[in-house]
Amino acid sequence: MKFMRITLLAFVSMFLLAACGGKETTDTYKGDVQGLDTTIEITANGDDVSKEKLIQTGKLDQWGFSSKGQAEEAFKQQEEIDQETYKDVPDGAIETTYTVDGETATMETTFNYTKDNIKALIDAGLLDTDGNEKADRVSKEKTVKGYEDLGLKKEGE
Repeated sequence: MKFMRITLLAFVSMFLLAACGGKETTDTYKGDVQGLDTTIEITANGDDVSKEKLIQTGKLDQWGFSSKGQAEEAFKQQEEIDQETYKDVPDGAIETTYTVDGETATMETTFNYTKDNIKALIDAGLLDTDGNEKADRVSKEKTVKGYEDLGLKKEGE
């Protein structure tokens, strides 16, 4: 489960900066991260990210599980850890689901970034501000740079 937490935190280590305007768009980034098929959808208005959806899928052994039962038990334990971690975060700020379908396991996490949600995510240690404790937005430019550093590619390019 430490593996999942490290992977999740790698994705949410965002840099927060001052706001810019623009039209809302959704871009998709895909690739392999630590052996898992990874898709991230990022919705932003200009450089302001409003929503981020992370989906990681892989065979059970890619997750480090030897059986469906082991995966289901580990995910159940992770859900309990998540509930404790997310307890001070507003409903809808972050939602994570874990599923096991046959020999495939999937983790899906959605972040909804409002000013209040961002502060709560920072306070819960789920969003890295790179030292800016007054951050109130997520920068698309810095977030995409993080995706690219992980080897993810924008869909359609």
